[in-house]
Amino acid sequence: MPNENPNLKTSNTQRAMIRRHLEAGNSLTALQALNHYGCARLASRIDELRQAGMNIETHWLQVQNRQGKLVRVAEYRLAANDAAQAGVVA
Repeated sequence: MPNENPNLKTSNTQRAMIRRHLEAGNSLTALQALNHYGCARLASRIDELRQAGMNIETHWLQVQNRQGKLVRVAEYRLAANDAAQAGVVA
């Protein structure tokens, strides 16, 4: 599905920043993406990067929310073989 975002420049910029973040060997959650890059739709940017050929893994973390309840949060990172190709030391 093509990006139908009327704010195309913003999503392109966010996608580029997220790509660099992952290629540097870092993982990323939705809260981190919002805080660091102003990206409120990380799953959409990850889907676009996957469609562009990036091999991004999803790891599910269990964290405690503000009310003390355990919830699952997606953490994205490059697949190990792609991270090695990007020069990231695991």
